[in-house]
Parts: sequence; structure tokens; C-alpha cells
Amino acid sequence: VPWRLLVAFAIIGFIVAAPAAIRRLRRSSITSPTEQLAHLWTRATAALHSMGLNESPDRTPDETAAATAAVFPVASRPMQALAEVVTYVNYSPDGSDHLGDEGSYGITTLENCRIWVRQVERAVTDSLAPWDRVRRYFTRLS
Repeated sequence: VPWRLLVAFAIIGFIVAAPAAIRRLRRSSITSPTEQLAHLWTRATAALHSMGLNESPDRTPDETAAATAAVFPVASRPMQALAEVVTYVNYSPDGSDHLGDEGSYGITTLENCRIWVRQVERAVTDSLAPWDRVRRYFTRLS
């Protein structure tokens, strides 16, 4: 096997793996549960931006969830659940204290939020054309 072919495959492998590695490093640097929740909300709204939802800083999380139902109904349930948690954490005096509470299935509220964001991102990815999926994979680095 020519060494140039091996080098070419190694470079291609690095290029393909780099965005996932960058995302993983950035996410691991966020340690505060409140910051993690804010990052999850940003990920969900950024994914929905690909489907035509324009994020407005004037909208409350509930209004964003309602706009999601109008623009991309597939993601409305996980966005509504995520919006409820974000609203509770942002507007309740002890809201961030409950992000580590375990629910009836032993999953914390923050882990539920991660699941909902993955559902939103998966629904968006599944709805995009193949070229748009590739572009989103390489340009979404948060």
C-alpha cells in the first residue's frame, strides 16, 4: 500500500472527525448546570433555525416553543418540555437547584433536557437534504 494513500485516508479521517471532537471539547468545558441548560437551549434553537425558525431575543421560551409548533411541528413536544424547564430555571428563585433532581425513572432534569435537545436535533437532521446535513455537520461546532 503506497504511503501517500495512507496519508490521504488519515487526513480525510481527521477532517471528518474534527467537528465532532471540537463539539465534545466545547461541551465538556461547560460545568455549571445552569450554563449547560443555556447551552442546550441554544443548541435546540440553532437546530430549529435550519428549519426556518427565527430566534428572537424578545421571545420567552414558551413563545419560542409555540413558534416551533407552527414552523416545525415534529419538534414541538420536546421543545415545549425544554421550554418549561428553561422558564422554571430562569424565573424561579430556586429553579437551578432542581436541575439535578431525579425523576420517576432515575433520570435528572438536566439529562431529560439533553434527551429533548437530541430529539430536536435528530428531527431537524432527518428533515434536511443530504447536502444540508453535511453542511450542518461541518458548520455546527457548538
